[in-house]
Amino acid sequence: NLVGVGHHSFFKDRKGDLRIIFHAHNDQQNVHPRYAYFSSVYFVPQSGGDDLLRIDYNHVLSPKIKK
Repeated sequence: NLVGVGHHSFFKDRKGDLRIIFHAHNDQQNVHPRYAYFSSVYFVPQSGGDDLLRIDYNHVLSPKIKK
């Protein structure tokens, strides 16, 4: 249900698991403020071809910033 998903970066967490962080628009009518999200990333083997990169959409998190 995210709109305007944009720039992303991949990184490995402290356990060595591959993660992705990206931003999305606030909602369908408002771009700002944009929110950051992160999730796990994994590869799905394909017969006779390159593996497919997948994002775990069941565990997309938006960190909260404390002031």
